[in-house]
Amino acid sequence: MENQEIVSRIEKLEKSNRRLRWAAAAMGAGLVAAVFLGAEQRIPEIVTQQIKLVDAEGKLRGAMGFDKDGSYFFLNDPTGHRRANIAAQATGGFINLKDDANKTRVLMSYDESGSVLKAQDDQGLFSMLVEDQRGPAMQVGQEGGRIRIVAPMIDVLQEPQPKEPPPAPKK
Repeated sequence: MENQEIVSRIEKLEKSNRRLRWAAAAMGAGLVAAVFLGAEQRIPEIVTQQIKLVDAEGKLRGAMGFDKDGSYFFLNDPTGHRRANIAAQATGGFINLKDDANKTRVLMSYDESGSVLKAQDDQGLFSMLVEDQRGPAMQVGQEGGRIRIVAPMIDVLQEPQPKEPPPAPKK
């Protein structure tokens, strides 16, 4: 090889090395910019009419939205059964928890007729606290059957009184 050929090859290598350094610097700058630009950004507000939650198989697992009666939010279990409902309507609102047979187990509601807190077992036995124009009351009974207890609130509540100590034995 001639000296001129060696010098030419070295110049090409140096030129290539400079290009590689510039490319590496540009890639480093791009990476830094990507990290800062891709950092978590907060969205101050989302405006939408409905949100649907679906699982990996595309099954509806929940939704939030509104209809002619008011706003709602509900959640389904993995089998598609509705388990929880929350609604806000013009006349009141409710929270409803259901079992896998779509039977209400817990209900909390308020509307123009008053408020209700009800719990029910799988045999239809329930306990319910109600408040209406007559005042608060508690009911215990069986769905579709008799109400066993109705305990309206009384006007006078009395604190438990301590028991008097027994008299000392006589000597």
